Amino acid sequence: MTFGERLVRLRTAWGFSLTDLARESGTSRSYLYQLESGESEPTIGMLAKLCAACGVTPNAMLGYAEESTALADVAAERRHQDTKWGEQNHTGLYWLAILTEEVGEVAKALITDNAGAAEYRAELVHVAAVAVAAIESLDRQIGRDRA
Repeated sequence: MTFGERLVRLRTAWGFSLTDLARESGTSRSYLYQLESGESEPTIGMLAKLCAACGVTPNAMLGYAEESTALADVAAERRHQDTKWGEQNHTGLYWLAILTEEVGEVAKALITDNAGAAEYRAELVHVAAVAVAAIESLDRQIGRDRA
């Protein structure tokens, strides 16, 4: 896989458009297009900015070590959830009830459906993103309690 192909994969896994990644990395859409199409190679400084924006190490970005896209997929799902529902602030018990329901739905699907691994993975990414939302909400609550 080329650098440009890895960059496209990571950008789309995070749910970024070219404009989004350009803003996050402090460069232009046209330069990112040149990187993705293989017309150009990044400087070390730009590589560091792209890695920070995409949440990967330079080794992974350069193809020396393949990293799982699981965390990027969970982060993209979290952004989707925030877009859909806004910032969620619930108590710990309420989050536990939500997570229990979400896990129950996945378990029911595993037992009753003949879905493939990709469908189960997508459901688990959703559950993980809900868990991250719960942690973020509780972190905000802890911050308010300390203030």
